[in-house]
Amino acid sequence: MYLAVSLLVIGVLPWRVGKYFSGQLDPVVLGKVGLLLAALLVVLLARGSGESPLRSPPGFRVGLV
Repeated sequence: MYLAVSLLVIGVLPWRVGKYFSGQLDPVVLGKVGLLLAALLVVLLARGSGESPLRSPPGFRVGLV
């Protein structure tokens, strides 16, 4: 869970301030997509192993909110 949330947070934070996606793929865009896909894969693997991806300490969930 912590790994998935960490990857998700890193993937959605802006890496370049003042620049917007212009439709061209560059290393930053591909890196962010890779991190988001990795977070999704971690959650899907956790669900397949029987571990609930929502099982986490209450303080961690409150911190996310």
